[in-house]
Amino acid sequence: AVLHLLAIAREAGVPFTIHDFETVSADVPLLADVSPHGRFHMWDLGRAGGVPAVLKVLAGAGLVHMNCMTVAGKTIGEIIDEFVAGDPAVIDGVLRPFATPMAPAGNHIRIITGSLAPKSAVCKVSGKQGVVFRGPARVFDSEQAAFTAITSGKIVEGQAVVIRYCGPKGAP
Repeated sequence: AVLHLLAIAREAGVPFTIHDFETVSADVPLLADVSPHGRFHMWDLGRAGGVPAVLKVLAGAGLVHMNCMTVAGKTIGEIIDEFVAGDPAVIDGVLRPFATPMAPAGNHIRIITGSLAPKSAVCKVSGKQGVVFRGPARVFDSEQAAFTAITSGKIVEGQAVVIRYCGPKGAP
């Protein structure tokens, strides 16, 4: 999602950088139990009400500009007002209330920089223990090379997997 949102912002001429994700992450917890880290899929989130359901949760926490116009020709507030909840059984599992998130704010997406990622890199830290990792890194130049190493048992516990050249200019 990070790369897609950056590309959309760039095409729309909206000033938005990878570091803005850190700012948003500091205020917004992980609310949806969807893959790759969760039990559900985006289809399930759609059954629970989709983007309007998520907007309603965020609006309840005061994190949405209700007067912002959307491509639908309605404001976000109007979309939320018209929202009809999806399947209650699905909502209870896939989308959590702001007060009881899957992970607290600041504990899902982290943007790192340093010798490993001079320009930056995205880390998904949901469900991970600790905030510091020390250990050897196995570096691959493609997703396929990393996948082959992982599935053939060449990656062992305690190793970090780094996949280079996968981003807006690298991977498909």
